[in-house]
Amino acid sequence: MKIFYILLHISLIYTINMLKNIFIIGAIIFLSACSSSWDKQLTQEDFIEAYKLKDRSVTLSENTLKGFVSLNGFNGDTEIVNLYLDKNEIEVLNISEYKDLWRLVISNNNIRFFGDIQYPEKIRHIDISFNQLENLDGIEKLTELKTLNVSYNKLNEQDFQKLASLTKLQLVYADGNNVSIEFLQRLATFNSKYLGTIK
Repeated sequence: MKIFYILLHISLIYTINMLKNIFIIGAIIFLSACSSSWDKQLTQEDFIEAYKLKDRSVTLSENTLKGFVSLNGFNGDTEIVNLYLDKNEIEVLNISEYKDLWRLVISNNNIRFFGDIQYPEKIRHIDISFNQLENLDGIEKLTELKTLNVSYNKLNEQDFQKLASLTKLQLVYADGNNVSIEFLQRLATFNSKYLGTIK
């Protein structure tokens, strides 16, 4: 009988240790999963590190930026001409303070409305492909715009009528939208006039 109780005691200790190990492993897995989903908070140091003097660019691609993002205040007195924010999860963007910005690449994000980005008025090149764009409202204000890539969004041919007033526009890419082959062919003809001349 005594042996039975000894064996039972050993068995209970073994079971408790097993449960502890399972709990610890589960906690580690849970914390790992959580850490991968936490939003990254952009710091001034991140911004400075991303700046390249040679072409006056900032690259924050694949940086887990999510939701509403404002980069105002990060640039200070730095002249930034090119800004790369592709492959994030941005929904709304404010870069209105970037008065010298010419090029914005914000492809592969979650932008739904063109007006959800506050653009500098002098911007010339925008790549907003592979988003969720449903309209181009407000684009008529960007009178210096030369190239526009809105491929693979949810636009229709009527949305592109807003481009008519942009007299400096030279290239438009619209593949992967709700448009006809004929429309894309007309765009290709339009683009062919300017290929190789864009600055």
